[in-house]
Amino acid sequence: MKLINLYQTIILILFCLNAYAATDCSTVTKISQVECESLLQLYDSTDGANWINNDGWNVTNIPCSWTGITCNDNE
Repeated sequence: MKLINLYQTIILILFCLNAYAATDCSTVTKISQVECESLLQLYDSTDGANWINNDGWNVTNIPCSWTGITCNDNE
């Protein structure tokens, strides 16, 4: 029984770690850290995890590759 509880705990921890994503706005180079943080706030406040198409959002450190985001190198 203890082994089952251990497995359940490990699965829960892994699920929680996956729920909090990998985007680190301090390492983003194509847009400012403030812009990146604003995009993540938008994502979180609009339930982005359940968007129909949220490819890349809060998964990578490349916001310019996130679905719906376009970056202009001239700005």
